[in-house]
Amino acid sequence: MSPSNSKIPTLQLDADAGRVFRSPLKSHPSEIIDVRRNIQAIRIPDGAFIAIPVDSKVRITQALGSAYTVEHGGNLYRVDGEDGDAIDRPKRSGLPDDLQNAEVTVCTINSILKTCFDPEIPVNLMDLGLIYRVEVINNPEKRIEIDMTLTAPGCGMGDVLVQDIKQKLKRLPQVREVIINLVFDPPWARNMISTAGQLALGLL
Repeated sequence: MSPSNSKIPTLQLDADAGRVFRSPLKSHPSEIIDVRRNIQAIRIPDGAFIAIPVDSKVRITQALGSAYTVEHGGNLYRVDGEDGDAIDRPKRSGLPDDLQNAEVTVCTINSILKTCFDPEIPVNLMDLGLIYRVEVINNPEKRIEIDMTLTAPGCGMGDVLVQDIKQKLKRLPQVREVIINLVFDPPWARNMISTAGQLALGLL
């Protein structure tokens, strides 16, 4: 995501420049939900922690991975999956059942990374092309090292994405440490999105 202060941004991809731009959110028919209790949310795109009070009205714009993205008061917010019940949705936490006790391999890690999503873009981090390197080091307990990037260096949600990955990977058995390096060389470009990701974004 790019470092923009515009309200309610949605993704537009410039085919020539390979850059991510923002445009006003188009009207969306999803239901308006009354928040059932006070929740702590993360404002998009600056990453600030903001309280959304009980009885506020929100609209869910994305429900992928282990979090929800909602529109409230002209802004977008990331709501942790553990607070799903506060917005009349299931609670979400941790890993999918089939990965809870999986062997710690690069393949397993890649599968987990496919459960991590940018809160504005309906494509997982792997298919978005943000993961540059995944390595498992036996020492004797396992250390996971990941090099990843962001769609723009000033993205305020970078720390949120990093923490989401770490929390999930640390649930794997025998994992002692997870190291995530944010790198910007090479810079992210649209051509790094996988075919599946381009299909999801309507680019093919």
